Parts: sequence; structure tokens; C-alpha cells
Amino acid sequence: MPRNLIYQILGVSNIQHFEQQVFDQDHHLVLAIKMKRNAICCPQCQNKELVVRGWTQRQLAAPPIGHKPVLLQVQVPRVKCKHCPGIKHAHLPFAETRKQHTRSFARYVVEMRKCMTICDLARHLGVSEWMIRNIEKEYLKRHFQKPRLKDVRMIAIAEICIGSGHRYLTIVINLQTGAVLLVGNGKGADAL
Repeated sequence: MPRNLIYQILGVSNIQHFEQQVFDQDHHLVLAIKMKRNAICCPQCQNKELVVRGWTQRQLAAPPIGHKPVLLQVQVPRVKCKHCPGIKHAHLPFAETRKQHTRSFARYVVEMRKCMTICDLARHLGVSEWMIRNIEKEYLKRHFQKPRLKDVRMIAIAEICIGSGHRYLTIVINLQTGAVLLVGNGKGADAL
């Protein structure tokens, strides 16, 4: 299979392969890659007039190929921009900063969570359960944090007691769709 096709399946772009793939002790397929020189830009101003001041290595989880989990060992350049102060790590177009996975891996996890438990998915992908939970939490926050209130016609308000003592939650629900619109601490008008 051509290398470019593999990278397209993994969702990575503007990279060059600089080492053969190997299998580590956990039976992960490890691909060592680095960014192409013409794709490197400043993470602040997106300027391409840079001086590369060394490289650091990031290990990112990628979608599996067949039943083999894939790890990308990415050589990330440390760059000094002529317009911005300081030395920074270049932006990877296929991964978020401070994440240990690619964007395509996160999309794969969200799709597979529809039919697998967190434990099974973590075992299948060879990652921790916390990584799967954090990906799902970010997806839910992005898509369901602010419900659309424009089309709401009828609501229901419920107050429930949680635990022992006098701790309450006020829940507002859209009666037509059943979607939760608000969960407020306390009871009465103060919670709304």
C-alpha cells in the first residue's frame, strides 16, 4: 500500500516519512514522521519566515489499521519567527495542542462509541479509558453545551433532592423534544 494512501487514511497531511514502521512491545504500529519544511508556519501569526531551532518528539494515537493500533512519532520543529518573540513549537494541522491523539482518532472514537463501551474501545485502540472519556466529554460539550432556545414552545420545571440533607437541583426540560435545557443548583427562582 502506498505511503500517501496510508497517511490519507490516518488523516495526516503535509508530512514526510523519515523512518520505517516498527512494532513496539505492546504490538502498536509505530510510524515515525516529520513535517515538510514548506508546511511549517508560526503558531501565532501563521508566517512562514522562520528559523528552525531543533526538534521535539510527540507521540500521537491515530486510527487503527485493521486490528493494529497505530502510534505516530511526530518530530515537531521548534521555530523562531522573525515577527513574533520567543521560540515556539510549530502547529500540527492534524492534531490539537496538548492532546495525545490526532483529530481523525477523535472522530473514530466518537463513531465507535455508538456501538462499544468505553472499556472495550480503550482495549481495542490500545489507549487508556481516560483518553476515550475526555474525547467523548469534549464532543458532548461542543455539540450540546448550549441548546437552541429559539424553537422552544413548552417547558417543564422539576426540582429534585440529591443526597441527604437539603441540596436541590432545578431541571428545565423542553416538553416537545425531551432535551434538557438547564440544570441549576438550588431550588426556586434563584436556580433559574
